[in-house]
Amino acid sequence: MITPEDVESKKRTTIPEEIFYAFDKLIVDNWRGNSSTVLLKDAIKIVRDRGGVDITEAFDKGWFDVEPYYRRAGWKVEFDKPGYCESYDAFYVFRG
Repeated sequence: MITPEDVESKKRTTIPEEIFYAFDKLIVDNWRGNSSTVLLKDAIKIVRDRGGVDITEAFDKGWFDVEPYYRRAGWKVEFDKPGYCESYDAFYVFRG
């Protein structure tokens, strides 16, 4: 029998390291002393450039939904994407 905690743990092991590599790199690159804003399109570009991960599969499997894993690591994470009739790049804000 699987528990809710088991699901998170098992899902984490299915997310390719390239995804976390991209977010880790962008968090560092965009760090401004107390927060880091990461554009989803930048993470996608890094993952695509590194190869080995199909972007459509990544979205289908929710691999860019990294918030719970970074929260568990101690980050405060917010994600925002455009709503209906809005036009801006989806982004994450990481705060230490």
